[in-house]
Amino acid sequence: MFKWFKNSGPGALVAAAFIGPGTVTVCTIAGVRFGYDLLWAMVISIIATIVLQEMASRLGIVTQKGLSDIIREQVRNPFIKYFVVALILFAIVIGNAIYEAGNISGGRIGLETIFDRAEIGNYLSLLIGGIAFILLYIGNYKVLEKVLVALVILMSIAFLVTSMITQPDIMAIIKGVFVPKVNEDNLLTIVGLIGTTVVPYNLFLHASLVKEKWKSHSDLPYAKKDTIVSVAFGGLVSIAIIIAGASANISTVSNAADLARGLEPLFGSFAKYFLSIGLFSAGITSAITAPLAAAYVANGCLGWNGNLKSGKFRMVWIFVLSLGVLFSSLGINPIQIIQFAQIANGAALPIIVGILLWIMNKETVLGKFRNTKFQNTIGIVIFIISIVLGLKSIIQVVKTKSDKGLSIDINCDLGEGAGNDALIMPYISSCNIACGGHAGDETTMKETIRLALKNNVKIGAHPSFPDRKNFGRVKMNMSNNELTTIIIEQIVRLKTLVEEAGGRLNHVKPHGALYNMAAVNDSTAEAILDAMEGFDEHYILYVPNHSIIASQAVERNIPIKYEVFADRNYNDNLTLVSRKLNDAVLLDPDQIWDHVIRMIEEKKVKTINGKMASIEPGTLCVHGDNPHAVEIVSMLNQKLIDAKIRIE
Repeated sequence: MFKWFKNSGPGALVAAAFIGPGTVTVCTIAGVRFGYDLLWAMVISIIATIVLQEMASRLGIVTQKGLSDIIREQVRNPFIKYFVVALILFAIVIGNAIYEAGNISGGRIGLETIFDRAEIGNYLSLLIGGIAFILLYIGNYKVLEKVLVALVILMSIAFLVTSMITQPDIMAIIKGVFVPKVNEDNLLTIVGLIGTTVVPYNLFLHASLVKEKWKSHSDLPYAKKDTIVSVAFGGLVSIAIIIAGASANISTVSNAADLARGLEPLFGSFAKYFLSIGLFSAGITSAITAPLAAAYVANGCLGWNGNLKSGKFRMVWIFVLSLGVLFSSLGINPIQIIQFAQIANGAALPIIVGILLWIMNKETVLGKFRNTKFQNTIGIVIFIISIVLGLKSIIQVVKTKSDKGLSIDINCDLGEGAGNDALIMPYISSCNIACGGHAGDETTMKETIRLALKNNVKIGAHPSFPDRKNFGRVKMNMSNNELTTIIIEQIVRLKTLVEEAGGRLNHVKPHGALYNMAAVNDSTAEAILDAMEGFDEHYILYVPNHSIIASQAVERNIPIKYEVFADRNYNDNLTLVSRKLNDAVLLDPDQIWDHVIRMIEEKKVKTINGKMASIEPGTLCVHGDNPHAVEIVSMLNQKLIDAKIRIE
């Protein structure tokens, strides 16, 4: 590997460009949500990228011009020429300027996760921007190549080691690579995987960079080998990220930093640090290549004939880099501009691929080096895929223009005799049904199951200490075997009734004192997990953040979902404030909403002492026995819908 990197060319820079924070995030989400099922989509992406990038590099070497220069020269119709040039300039120059904030923020998040110091984020954005500025301002291709290749090595080691640490299932990986799975749930993620790998600006970047390194037609075999090996290796890194995501026992993830934190309890701090180093490397490499590509595109489209050290060339990349640093440092998210840039990129992708294919068949441009029939056949298939991708990205932007991309499950403890189950059920997405320990009997369980199935609400068991007198809220001293047996009996009781009614059990959530003890007591946590392992079905376990039971469940490969509470105050260590205290339960609707939206959007909770603590909101609980439970869940349901946050 190191020998190849030593002799690598622009292909390594292309790999560095497409493995940015966006790719890392999409691959992470693909792994967490769908396991190894979408590895085939990444393989297709790699093949398509190799084919297109080889064309771009061949064009650059043969003509000694960039792709944008050739487009400007070969498109004769003035209207079409100006339209295409304007679209390319907006999609790539303006688009890269907007996306640059994401590149810098991605690198910053990686460093924040390593140092666990979110408050220094603004300074880290400036640091990353400063490094990119110095490297680009030097204006020496060889220096850029060496630095970016070194960062690719660092990134590759980080992500590949992380995937190996997770001890993946080899047979499942092989199946994921060779057996395509497409359905309504994973379609957009498939589009995202292909779209983050087949990147329009890399075609322009590659065509421009090869002429910096190679000048002769005899160099074409070296360029082809460089392209194939570089892109394939970059794809392998993306596959490694998907594998790491598939191995993380977490239910929700929004970026690679979440994955880093999710891997830590299972595989130790090494996994966290390796993944964070990889995210930093991905961010800073893209923070360098995005402004560089924008400058090359502007240079060719506008006919400047500049080079890395010319004033106009520098003016473009300084604009892109400065905007990225500004937005990242100030936390600005120019969503409307981003959406327009996404639409432009969606429209530009098939147009650029189509024009590239057209140019690659022009004998006046390439002579004997034009495309073969086989290359054209593959190119046409990719062109059709690019049309689908472009349309999908535009439709997705239009459909989700105001969607924040956030979702939350709302759960409620029901079947406990509060008498409000029928009123609560329409507003929640999962319920935890008392199954005889602290409350509930066959009659109440059947009725609650009926209501859940009627309202399409996921059903979970709510086992507890066998203590009806104290509603399961008092600690009981029991042996582990005895406690495990009691929990299994309660789950089986509910499971049987659910299946008789034509439903299926989805999850388990311990109740009251059992829940609280499992959060801090190894023995209690073990008893619950022993009970969970007594079932062939992989039921999800609802657990509190930063709890012993969560860590043990991850170690034992029991799927978990982190639970947060809408109507309860938290201590600084993320345990719930004791009900014996006056401020334990929240009652004011405005206070509850502020509490909830902060946890979902910011992943922060304001503790009873006024401190801000990080928290992972997988499922949101409202206690059914709260006297205002109906008002709370109906209010939350409506406000979450208004805030464009999906309830699922």
